[in-house]
Amino acid sequence: MESRTDRTPRARLRGFNHEQDGTDERVTEIEPWPLLKLPSLRWALAVALPSCRYDIEPSSEHRPHKFAWLHDPLSDSWASAVPLGERKYRIRQSGIRRLWDEAEAAYQWWTDKGEPHITEWRWTITPDCQSITFPGNTKFTQVS
Repeated sequence: MESRTDRTPRARLRGFNHEQDGTDERVTEIEPWPLLKLPSLRWALAVALPSCRYDIEPSSEHRPHKFAWLHDPLSDSWASAVPLGERKYRIRQSGIRRLWDEAEAAYQWWTDKGEPHITEWRWTITPDCQSITFPGNTKFTQVS
């Protein structure tokens, strides 16, 4: 969890090529759009993937399908998801972090906890640390 002074710059997609060679590639059945659009799920992703930026790019004349991307500007790791067919999505990842794997793990955690609403999380901010507690006493702490 970032404090205002620790925020990382917005991801820039200029020159980003999710079709580039040399990336790890796999297929998933987890639809990427809800992961990045549902507020309560995005909250779980934000806690699990610190410093990560994401977006969903619409289709265009150069790309017949929309795609989702994740980018960590600190490690320059990235992941993208594009549709392959019915309930199949191609995942490409590059860099030292496997961002899509981390996102799927956060998604699994969120579903295992009963898909908690964003209002169920409790923030605690002190001069020494920030923490988030979820009912059931799951606690995430970042020391400043």
